Amino acid sequence: MASTAQLTVEYKKISEIKPYDDNPRRNDGAVKAVAKSIKRFGFRQPIIVDKDGVIIAGHTRYKAARKLGITEIPVHVADLDEAAARAYRLVDNQTAGLAEWDLGKLEAEFNSLKDIDCDLSEFEGIFKILNSSQSPAEDIDSHWEGMPDFSHEEQNAYKTIKMYFLDQASVDAFSRLIKQSISEKTKYLYFPKQVKKQTEQKRYKCES
Repeated sequence: MASTAQLTVEYKKISEIKPYDDNPRRNDGAVKAVAKSIKRFGFRQPIIVDKDGVIIAGHTRYKAARKLGITEIPVHVADLDEAAARAYRLVDNQTAGLAEWDLGKLEAEFNSLKDIDCDLSEFEGIFKILNSSQSPAEDIDSHWEGMPDFSHEEQNAYKTIKMYFLDQASVDAFSRLIKQSISEKTKYLYFPKQVKKQTEQKRYKCES
């Protein structure tokens, strides 16, 4: 049964907090990004420690605070025995990996930041997700089953359609979907992608 005890947060000297020596999570690669977040938004999530000050959850925030030279940090002392603390440490570390992104909503949220005073360099991880050719949670190829292949010599299109995009986010999403770049000068696309071909009468293009 879940505990209904009130969550208490207090500030402790960072020198009183100790990392867990056998922490199985490798987090050094995330410290810089978390430090930027703390510097911009402040500490919004306490570090969870046991009664001896050993970290149960929050090793990355702890390292980021040390990197920033912060001397006092918000801490919640969990009333857990050693076995429960070990179990919670593993559960907390695995939950981020179990979650998945809704790429459409992620892209819309990210694009909305372009209209406000926000340093987009802080979102390197989001850039990587949005620029990946295929999300693990989404089988891109399944969207294009049944699309015609260009097998005839002259590369005459089986069918030609015009597409109208609502905004740049939609253009970018479609570009990733078909795995072809779309620049400001792009006017024609073949699917599947075709090699440029020059004839006396026509010029076939994949992209500009």
